[in-house]
Amino acid sequence: MEIKIEDSKIIIGINWGIIEEIGWFSAKGFESVDLDLNLIAINSSNEIVKKYNWKNKDSSIIENSNDDNTGDIFINDKKDNEYAIINIDKLETDQKFIVYLNNYTEQELGNLIHLDYRIYSGLPNEPEKVYRFFNLKEIEKFDNSYGIVLGYFEYIENSWYYIKSEKKINLLFGKGKKTFYDKIISIVEDTYLT
Repeated sequence: MEIKIEDSKIIIGINWGIIEEIGWFSAKGFESVDLDLNLIAINSSNEIVKKYNWKNKDSSIIENSNDDNTGDIFINDKKDNEYAIINIDKLETDQKFIVYLNNYTEQELGNLIHLDYRIYSGLPNEPEKVYRFFNLKEIEKFDNSYGIVLGYFEYIENSWYYIKSEKKINLLFGKGKKTFYDKIISIVEDTYLT
């Protein structure tokens, strides 16, 4: 699916909840979940040009929110736990911008009480136009995957488009195995339009 972006500034937001636990005498407890929203810019040779995340919040191109290492507790507040503001007009047109979710604590994402993302114009948590909303728990059964490649932005025929991937990142590290970023790029390559 390709979505034409018609605004000069858009926001990608991730909303997730904790893992609920039931203890003795049905007492509710919870396990915090630390997910991180990331973007990487790659050139035409699929080489990484720059990485954007909550540690790099001073960029005039892509600005990330603060780090959330817990998630919503018991209820879905319908707000982004983390988001990135993208200044579309400042993106380099010869680069692709990959959006992915890093599962820092490597928990089973299917056990989260909720997990979704959206792309929209407006202000953080105040959408004017929603380009994409997707419940990520609809993805095939999760294990303790390293994260999810959400999609990427690409400049095509004088316009920016968002192309969804929405696939989990599974890989084995070690000799002869793909690195984390190799795996992300290979997932995106499967959905390249150009």
